[in-house]
Amino acid sequence: MCEYFDDCQAKDYASLLEKGFVSQAEFDCLKDFHEALDNYREPTNHYDHQAILDDPKWREITAKGRNSLQFFRTLIIDPTEQEIFSSKPYARTLSAGDFSWPLRPS
Repeated sequence: MCEYFDDCQAKDYASLLEKGFVSQAEFDCLKDFHEALDNYREPTNHYDHQAILDDPKWREITAKGRNSLQFFRTLIIDPTEQEIFSSKPYARTLSAGDFSWPLRPS
C-alpha cells in the first residue's frame, strides 16, 4: 500500500492522467483496481497481516490487480517501460510475516 500510494505518488490517481504521466487507456485499465485498493479497510487492524492476507475482500483486490496488470502490460509500448515490467528488480515472493526492507532479490 505504501509503495503504491506513496512511492508511486498514486494518492491522487486522476492527477497522474492530468499531468500526462499515464494515458487515458492506462488510467482506465487501473481505475477499478485503484479505487478498490484505496477503499480497502483491514478486517481488524493494519498490523494483523495474516488477517489481511486471509480476507476475501483483499483476495478480490489482488485478483483485480493481477488482471489489471496483465492488461496494462499490453498497453506499454515504450521499450524502457517494458523492461521495468519484465525485470522486477526488487520483487520476490513474500510469505506472511516477511516484511524485510528493501525487497531485494534473494
